[in-house]
Amino acid sequence: MAIDIESLRRRHCQELVGHAFRLLADPSDREKAQLDQWVDFLLQEGDVHQLIQRLKARGEKAAAEKAAAEKAAAEQTVSEVEAPAEATTPAESPAPAEAESAAPAEAPAPAPAESVAPAEAKEEGGEYAGMAEIVEAPREFQAGMPETILVAIENNSSFTWETSEERPINASYHWLNSAGEMACFDGIRTPLEGPIAPGERVEIDVRVEPPSEPGDYELVLTMVHEGVTWFEEQGFTTCGRKIQVDEYSGYGLSRQARDIFLSLNRRSQVMEVAA
Repeated sequence: MAIDIESLRRRHCQELVGHAFRLLADPSDREKAQLDQWVDFLLQEGDVHQLIQRLKARGEKAAAEKAAAEKAAAEQTVSEVEAPAEATTPAESPAPAEAESAAPAEAPAPAPAESVAPAEAKEEGGEYAGMAEIVEAPREFQAGMPETILVAIENNSSFTWETSEERPINASYHWLNSAGEMACFDGIRTPLEGPIAPGERVEIDVRVEPPSEPGDYELVLTMVHEGVTWFEEQGFTTCGRKIQVDEYSGYGLSRQARDIFLSLNRRSQVMEVAA
């Protein structure tokens, strides 16, 4: 089997650029278009050190602009607080006789809650009833490195889950941090391989990308009907699993690319200590 050298070079450059951005670039400068531009830059010029210097310069510039904007916003807030408020005339207190006559009226009895219409009750009760189960998945992930896990999806609703171009149905996930707060809401989408009929249970491989920061997380598997609803909002039972996300070690890179990555990582640690 012939090896596609160009594809391999592009993959290595993508890995290097991705980790360099996580270490050096401003978060607002991490759109996919920006990453692709830097990948092309490496493929054409091949100067990793120039990439590092440019990213550092862009990150420092973005940090300075952010600090200036925050300072201007703080000064604006202080000036608004110090501005004299308009004088207001206090309302006159009612005379004793008026006070007696101004006894509060008796509060009306609360109206009974309206009953839910049958159609609405059906929608709230579980139009997308079903469940997800993680069949096979590692307990440890490396930060930012995608993994494929095996998930079982069961349809307990009254209709077939069938994807379409206009309203696709996908498997997806959320990440919660150790405090139970949402760390990532919109996970990678994995399309259904085929329709899932009521009462049917299928197993699919789901692509999962862990958070870029190491730590203890919970992976929550779910389904989404794009443009319509997340399944768990309509009766679907999600599946959660505790996952440890470790710092990326350069796994999957060539020896040369891994050496460059580790060098970048050491520089970042030295910069953090110096700061």
